[in-house]
Parts: sequence; C-alpha cells; structure tokens
Amino acid sequence: MKNNRLYFYRFKDAEKYIRLKQKGIDITIGNGKTIGLIKAASHHCQVLIATQSVSMVNNFSPDDLVVIERKGRDSQYKRYTSDELSAYLDEFSTGDIWEHNIIGGKS
Repeated sequence: MKNNRLYFYRFKDAEKYIRLKQKGIDITIGNGKTIGLIKAASHHCQVLIATQSVSMVNNFSPDDLVVIERKGRDSQYKRYTSDELSAYLDEFSTGDIWEHNIIGGKS
C-alpha cells in the first residue's frame, strides 16, 4: 500500500543545517545518499522538491521534473521529456538546461 503522507522539509537557515550535521545527518546536495533516498522515497509516495540548486537538478532527468512558472496570478506547470530535450542533453546536463532557462523556471 502506498503511503499518502506528504513530508516537507524546509531549511531556510544555516543553523538548522549545522545542527543536523552535528547530529550526523548529512543533507548536502553532493551526497549521493540524499539523492538516493529521494529517489527511493518516490517509489512509495509523491516527493516534491523546490530548489534553486543546479547541483540538485543535475541529479534528475527531465522526465523527473515539473517546472512551475508564475504567469500573472496563475501558476503554469510544464513537464518535458528526455526525448524533447535530446538535442540539448547531448551537450548539457539537466541543470545546465534549467539554469540557461531553456525549460523555464528561471524568470
């Protein structure tokens, strides 16, 4: 049975991050374990991540991403496939494609 709970973690200040590090909990983007946990959790529940981190985006394929942009008072959602972006993916990482605003999300 799928877990329908939504877990949301927000680290808006460095102090919380430092306290977690002191407890031995590593949530850094470069930690493959963190990305692995996110991907593993996604098999059991929906995982939502809001980020401005190119490093984070680099760990996912375009098929894993939904780009959200504000248009006036509305939010527009766009999902790209790896096939749609194959010409770019031959030369650039997913994060590069996002950072250069090819898929949006960097208004």
